[in-house]
Amino acid sequence: AVLGPIRPEFQVSPGPRYSYYSYQYPHNEAKFSIDIAASNAGTFVVVWEDLYQYVGNYGRPGIFARRFNALPNPLGREFRTTPITSYIQGSSHVASDKDGNFVVVWDEADYSPYGAADPDNRIMAQRFNANAGKVGAPFQVNTFTPDYQYTPNVGFDGAGNFVVVWAYYYDGYAFLSGQKYNPSGANVAGPRVRSR
Repeated sequence: AVLGPIRPEFQVSPGPRYSYYSYQYPHNEAKFSIDIAASNAGTFVVVWEDLYQYVGNYGRPGIFARRFNALPNPLGREFRTTPITSYIQGSSHVASDKDGNFVVVWDEADYSPYGAADPDNRIMAQRFNANAGKVGAPFQVNTFTPDYQYTPNVGFDGAGNFVVVWAYYYDGYAFLSGQKYNPSGANVAGPRVRSR
């Protein structure tokens, strides 16, 4: 069989938009940490880190997403998944359960306008239902807080539980840790260090 695309490529993120740093010139080239997750029905969500996005009152760089049906046609416009804070947000990942409910995870660090970043990064997550409605508030995943917490990832099992894993750097060593949550978003196991 000859493999090929089901349909021509499609645009995920419309643009360009006006930069957060400059209202005079549009920017659309600073998108990173792209990830995708699909439901059993074929609907899917794409997330990305956008450094220069300014849409309406979003006002700061952050993690954005857009949903699609199986055709794939967009299900609404792109939307911001993370709150607008003083933190710089990156390393976005997403996972979906079989019904299309999804979780977005990211790392973030406080940022000073004088160029100094807070070294105590943290791992954050936000739950969404299948219609992209937020389920609860964003929450901090890591309980061990010193030094760098970074590059999270997330995955679901068939029962709707999800696990967030991430790396952290402490006292000259690199570690991996994880946290498991049930379908209602309550954590069901303490963080587990996997390597040093």
